[in-house]
Amino acid sequence: MNHLPHDGRHYFATKMDLLGTNELCVKLIMGHIVKDITKDVYTHKE
Repeated sequence: MNHLPHDGRHYFATKMDLLGTNELCVKLIMGHIVKDITKDVYTHKE
């Protein structure tokens, strides 16, 4: 496998977005409180 430990964060954010999970909850789980780094950096639309 060619994955890095940080890849799990991208996977988590993308899957939570696809499932329609509350965005604030996802940010808090990931530790992103201040700005919208979650959707800008970690969420990947296919």
